[in-house]
Amino acid sequence: MYNDYLTRLSAFAHSFTVAAAAKLGDRRDNDHGEGVISTAIVVMIVAFLAALMWVAFKRIWGNAETNIDTSITSVGK
Repeated sequence: MYNDYLTRLSAFAHSFTVAAAAKLGDRRDNDHGEGVISTAIVVMIVAFLAALMWVAFKRIWGNAETNIDTSITSVGK
């Protein structure tokens, strides 16, 4: 039963993909440069996320450093 479900699902996905490709077939010829634009957008998003991660890392590291210094100072007293 599980294999039958997977077979039906696979057949549906294949037919859907073929139908979508047939509809978009004539438009694909006019999409020159679309990959470059998409790649540029992805690079900008990743750069933005990396900057946010760096700021978060610096804050976390600063807070941890302050807490460690405070703990070491209190142990020495």
